Amino acid sequence: MRVTCGKDPELEGVQLAALAGPLDAVGSVQFWEAIEGRLTAEAPSLLVDMSDVPYVSSAGIGMLVRALTRCQAMGGGIAAFGGVDRVRQVFQICGLEAVLNTGCATAADARTRLRASLG
Repeated sequence: MRVTCGKDPELEGVQLAALAGPLDAVGSVQFWEAIEGRLTAEAPSLLVDMSDVPYVSSAGIGMLVRALTRCQAMGGGIAAFGGVDRVRQVFQICGLEAVLNTGCATAADARTRLRASLG
């Protein structure tokens, strides 16, 4: 998995992580290693671009929940966008679509949902 991280160009205090490849046992560790040090009190929220993620395993779901827990502990949140239909269906089946804000088609939708979840 390739993970590209940086500050979101539109929302202050938000990191943007673009994922490419399967979010499986190996990819989830790579994802966590890329974002862990970037989630801080100054940047407690995360947008995840899943446009190039063809597959999500239970390990990937677990790592997204771990990221959410870290964000929430610092007063932030998480929202994901993109992703193929089967990836979105995994979150729907698990009942995590609303919790992880994964039903967003575009980055703009994800930003709107993230703002709303932070109140």
